[in-house]
Amino acid sequence: MTEKQTKSRNAWARVFLVVGIAGLSLFVFGIGVFAGAMDKSLGESPTLLLNETISVSRSPDWKYGPGFYAAVVRVTKNESGQLDASCRVYVADANYFSDFRLGSAASFKAAYLKWRTMEWTEDELIVGSEDANTVRIKRTAIETHR
Repeated sequence: MTEKQTKSRNAWARVFLVVGIAGLSLFVFGIGVFAGAMDKSLGESPTLLLNETISVSRSPDWKYGPGFYAAVVRVTKNESGQLDASCRVYVADANYFSDFRLGSAASFKAAYLKWRTMEWTEDELIVGSEDANTVRIKRTAIETHR
């Protein structure tokens, strides 16, 4: 092999090495950006829409301390035009939650009158202002996130 061919081969080897390192760097960077986005979305605080929110309440001093859980009674419109109500219990101010179905109502006012009150006891979260509409969510169901 001549000296010119050796230099040419070495130049191409350097080009492939640089391109390979650049490609690997971009791949690692992409994985880092993806992992960072995933971590950010898991750690974000929840966003509540006022036109869907009936009430908000914090838990008492349960297993993980006072206020560890946040209960939000909210409504969303279903296919038939009714409002479906649920109690969404958030864990530790994170975007992790459990949904508990409460029922349906014809209007926001009707849903508000049914499920505006929340009471935390030693054993459960009680949602609802009238016996017929009261929903009891056991503490054991709320603490299933661990």
